[in-house]
Amino acid sequence: MDAAKPRSAHYFDRFVLDVARGVLLTTDGRQVPLRPKSFAMLKLFVENTGLLLDHDCIMQAVWPGLIIANEGIVQCVRDIRRALGDDSQRILKTVPRRGYVFVVEAAAHVRTGGDGSQSAPGEFDTMSDRPSVAVLPLNAATPDEAYVAAGLAEDLITALARLRSLTVIPGAFGFPGQVTQDPRHAGRVGRALSADYVLEGGVRQAGTHLRVTTRLVSSATEAVVWADRLEGEASELFALQDLITRVVTVAVETHVLGMEIERVMRKGSSGLGARDLYVRALPGYRAQTAESMAGSIALLRRAVALDPGCARALATLAHCLQQQITQGWRAHHADAATEALALARQALVADRSDPVVLAVAGFVSTWLAGDHELGAELSTKATVLGEHSALVLAMTGAVSVVGGESDEAICRLDAGMRLDPFSPYAARLYTNLAGANLFAGRFDEAARLALRAVSATPDFTVSRLYLIVALSLGGYRAAAEHAIAQMEARERAELPYWPGRMSIQLRHAWMPELLDEGLRRAGLAPDGSSSAAVVG
Repeated sequence: MDAAKPRSAHYFDRFVLDVARGVLLTTDGRQVPLRPKSFAMLKLFVENTGLLLDHDCIMQAVWPGLIIANEGIVQCVRDIRRALGDDSQRILKTVPRRGYVFVVEAAAHVRTGGDGSQSAPGEFDTMSDRPSVAVLPLNAATPDEAYVAAGLAEDLITALARLRSLTVIPGAFGFPGQVTQDPRHAGRVGRALSADYVLEGGVRQAGTHLRVTTRLVSSATEAVVWADRLEGEASELFALQDLITRVVTVAVETHVLGMEIERVMRKGSSGLGARDLYVRALPGYRAQTAESMAGSIALLRRAVALDPGCARALATLAHCLQQQITQGWRAHHADAATEALALARQALVADRSDPVVLAVAGFVSTWLAGDHELGAELSTKATVLGEHSALVLAMTGAVSVVGGESDEAICRLDAGMRLDPFSPYAARLYTNLAGANLFAGRFDEAARLALRAVSATPDFTVSRLYLIVALSLGGYRAAAEHAIAQMEARERAELPYWPGRMSIQLRHAWMPELLDEGLRRAGLAPDGSSSAAVVG
């Protein structure tokens, strides 16, 4: 093999898993002996960091088509721990009677220098320092309560692990000592597990009525960051568990990320790593104004320069550039469109299992390149993995909107609104819901939703487009003219009107015709120019 050719490798702790060569190395280049099946199992664990892998999953991946005694798995796990020096299960944890979890974040990178040489491990910043949450067993006093508690804890671990903005540590299962509702105890457990936060709670049942309490505790300060209580009937157990999982997952991500943003904002401007720069870019990305988006783009460019394999930073940068184009915040955007598409593809290469990356890649590919088939495929995968992310549902819903699938779009977007009506991405959900209702012919509802979006994000030109067209087609000519006047008052002289200034790749010919008719009735497109391109 040509030594100058880049290879795929996973970097974690003090090790490098070189997939192409099939060897485990230390960061100083020393090879660590590992049998082939043990190497294959370690690769499986590394590529599924934070996820609980049970016996069946491991069997199918490492011994496909064979029936192997459980001792085979146990022996490979022993080999892996011996190779990693992991007797304390700091890296690979056993979850009794359930399986194994690899808890040390691994990053896959392929980097080449100007001479084609490959960068050594540790030379670049990664996102492995993202905040960690340990999930403690939920308190339960009776066998029935314990049954509910075990199922709910498993659902929470799975849902939180999918977020990818957190590292989930389920190693608190089997942690010695009685779990209590004392935040000082939770803080001690969190510090012992090297977790930034601890999620704990309890289940109580009275007759057929269930009450579940949960709270998030900071390991460092032992302060309760968030707490909630949810109740329901045992006869609707699965529905109740789904509700609790949704509420807790959204709350944990929101509060942890909020504290991370505060932490990064308190830092100086120098010495920031790739993740710090990514986190610092998020407020501007959420604000959705021309100025804030430009500031976020500058920060994200610095992040990907430090770490070209930082998938979230790549995807968010691609989305920011797409927004500049679609909202008309850039007069000349041909190069930006090419760059946004390239960044989306690069993010996919870096991490195809991150639902936000999948959603952005599908969204950008659809809206800028008109690749509706790819957009639909990636959106479906993103929706399955990111069912608890309002951002994912906003973008996958938008893909359905421009694909003419209004019912599917509304289903996704309504689910996003149910997660958190006060989400920082609520305006995007309102915008896309307006578009879905507009193309479904429900003009009054589209106008109502678009007005809410415009009120929250006045700079969003797509929201104003949907509002003007919906009012015009709904017969509200005076209101449409008022909306046009408001838009013109905000616009710069070089970009006076919506038609022709943005690129939205609508799938069916009737869709731009509908927009043009609404604009024509409102008097906004007297030249008859098409307001959007069509694909297919």
